[in-house]
Amino acid sequence: MSTNASHARIRALRIGRGIYLFALLAAVAALFVFKRDDIVKLLAGARMLPLAVSFIASFVLIWLGAKFWAMSLRMLGHPLKLNEVLLATARALPVRYVPVGAGFAIGRVALLRASGIKYRYLVATAGIEITVGVTIAFVSGTSILGMIGLIPGNFVWTAIGVLVLGLCLSPVANRGIVLIVQKRINRTQKSADKREDTSDPDTSSWQDISIGARLQLLAVMCVYWIWSSTTFVIYLHAFSVTDDLGILASAGAFMTSWSLGFVAIFAPQGLGVTEISLVTLLTTASSDTVIAATIFGGYRLVHMARDGVASLAAETFATYQTHRRSSVSICSDGDSSTSEVSHSEVLDGSGDLDCSTSNSSHPDTSPLDVSC
Repeated sequence: MSTNASHARIRALRIGRGIYLFALLAAVAALFVFKRDDIVKLLAGARMLPLAVSFIASFVLIWLGAKFWAMSLRMLGHPLKLNEVLLATARALPVRYVPVGAGFAIGRVALLRASGIKYRYLVATAGIEITVGVTIAFVSGTSILGMIGLIPGNFVWTAIGVLVLGLCLSPVANRGIVLIVQKRINRTQKSADKREDTSDPDTSSWQDISIGARLQLLAVMCVYWIWSSTTFVIYLHAFSVTDDLGILASAGAFMTSWSLGFVAIFAPQGLGVTEISLVTLLTTASSDTVIAATIFGGYRLVHMARDGVASLAAETFATYQTHRRSSVSICSDGDSSTSEVSHSEVLDGSGDLDCSTSNSSHPDTSPLDVSC
């Protein structure tokens, strides 16, 4: 009965996401039809330098995300080279745009399992990243907005943020998030070997990391959000209508809106929810909300362009590595075969090569070796 109920909830969530995405696309299309001239004018007057700087600076976020995963795996006792994690992170970027829960995490887990890391440690890292990332974004964003008076409460939000941080990073809460991530990834993994691996009840979590190591992970995530909000602020400077927005207000609203978008399970990557939250926090009654939403939504296009370039470069490099390993393997096999033949010739005392005997003695010998 519980299984049927679970399948029903999953089906309802998928249907809800489909309806939401269809309605969102229809609304965007309608806005472009009725506000086409204003949007074209806005884009024509955009400053290219801030756009280019924001685009280039956003690549650092990929490195910081990979750094967080590499540090977490090392602290869980399963170190992996940063270059390997970075390559897997870049290759998994397109999965972010697939409307499934924890899609980016699923992509990285699938790619990094080839490195020999056990499934449960990868799932733990995904859960830790979600816990720490959303918490830091919400706490930092609301604290900034409260301190500058953009939302009521002033320093009350800072106190609430600290409380939320403590609750979300508690062993019980984090283990719960890890288990949720594990269930989502389990539904996506189809092969039998992965299902067997995921049945291991020993699920690592935040409490398995020392206090000093936790502080290091928190520091990396803080840097991530500082850099991320900085790229957003730089992006806003490409449009003259946003010149009056304060840096702290823009950064605080960005972090708060992103965290709200992430917890909206019906909106993949917070699409729509994040933009509406930004419009609510940063615009006034006299502002053109459609133009504001267009600008805020345009930041996603910057990230989409970055993800496309990064994933293409990563796939090209991964293909090059594969071909290089294959070439080295073939050459190694050829050298080994030559060594075997020379030894046989010495034993026989003749200069004639008996391919049939060599091939029967070494059934794994490739046709290339036999032709020699």
